[in-house]
Amino acid sequence: MKAGLAALPVSAGVFVAAAVASQLVPKVGPKVFMVTGGVFATAALLWLTQIGVDTAYVSHVLPAQILLGLGLGAIFVPLSSLALIGVAEHDAGAASATLNATQQVGASLGTALLNTLFVSAVTAYLTDHAAGVVLRPQQTQAEAAVHGYTVAFLWAAIILGVATVVMATVVKAHKSDLPVHGAGPM
Repeated sequence: MKAGLAALPVSAGVFVAAAVASQLVPKVGPKVFMVTGGVFATAALLWLTQIGVDTAYVSHVLPAQILLGLGLGAIFVPLSSLALIGVAEHDAGAASATLNATQQVGASLGTALLNTLFVSAVTAYLTDHAAGVVLRPQQTQAEAAVHGYTVAFLWAAIILGVATVVMATVVKAHKSDLPVHGAGPM
C-alpha cells in the first residue's frame, strides 16, 4: 500500500499534463509538447539517478516523480493525435486500437529491459561487495538495490533522451495536420 501511494504522483502528473495537453495541442501543435515532455521526463529520470540509501522521499523522489509524470503526460496526448494523422474517420477506431496495442507492447518490453538491467546491476554490486554482504548484510543489500535503481533510471533516461531527439527532428506535423475527430486515446 505504501509503495502504491508513493508512486501515485507520477499518475497525478500524467493526468494533469494530459488534461492540459488535450486542450493546448490543437492550438500550438504536437511537437512542442512532445519535445518539452521528453525533456522533462528525461530530466526527472536523471534526477532519480542521484538517489541514495538515505535519500528523503519528499525532498528528492517526490519532485522527480511529479516532473516525470508531467513529462510523460505531455507526450501521450500529441502522440495519440499524430497516430491519427491521415487516418479516415471511419478507420480511427482501428488506428487507435493499433496505437494502444503498440504502446502496451512497448511498455512491456521496456519494463522487461529495465528490470533486466536492474537485476544485473544488483547482482554485480553484490558480487563486487561480497565482504559487505557478510559484514553488513542489510546495508549492502539496500545499497545494491539503490545501485540497481540508479542504473535502470540512467538507461531509461538515455533511451528517453534519444527518443526526444528523434521527436525533435522527425516530427514535422503542425496543428493544422491534426485530425479533427479528437486527440485519440490516452
